[in-house]
Amino acid sequence: MDMLIRLMIYVLFIYQWMIIACIALTWLPELQKNKVAEFLSRTVDPFLVPFRKVFPPIGGFNIAPLIALGLLQLAIRGLSQW
Repeated sequence: MDMLIRLMIYVLFIYQWMIIACIALTWLPELQKNKVAEFLSRTVDPFLVPFRKVFPPIGGFNIAPLIALGLLQLAIRGLSQW
């Protein structure tokens, strides 16, 4: 069971970095058309869509990914204390 929890923490940690990479790619529009960016978008967007519905962009600033990252961080901390 301990190994399964460690694996879940590892997967969530990688997923956090994928979200951070997607955030960074929004600042570099010329890089959004490559295969890696498309893979990241297809992987991360299904998780971010509900957050975008609840927290729409305010003044051109999208806080939904930050809230999603916070939720993932809480999940990682909760699993690591288990």
